[in-house]
Amino acid sequence: MRITRGQLRRIIREAVNLFEDSNGTAIFNQWLVNAAKGEMSEFDGVIASFAGDYPDAAEDVGTIRDTIAHELSLGQPASQQLRKAIDDLHPSVREAIPAAPYFWAFPEQMEE
Repeated sequence: MRITRGQLRRIIREAVNLFEDSNGTAIFNQWLVNAAKGEMSEFDGVIASFAGDYPDAAEDVGTIRDTIAHELSLGQPASQQLRKAIDDLHPSVREAIPAAPYFWAFPEQMEE
């Protein structure tokens, strides 16, 4: 079952409301990191969908996937370089990025 970005936003907002105490931010951030790690395999399908007609987009998504995986493994927030690379993608390519890794990189987007 695939969860849409809107559904994920709603789930995340509800989770944030549950963890509003001082430790809540740390718990929520760890939850988002775990969700992002869990969706990394979805990048393969995104890359495959662009590979035939849009090989440059597929390569860009592959690079972003590798960068996200590396930064998640280091336990650090998304770098400005990664955020810019995602921002520079064509909107249709950016929309294809799995939701949890996207929101890990742009947590402020969950509020919209």
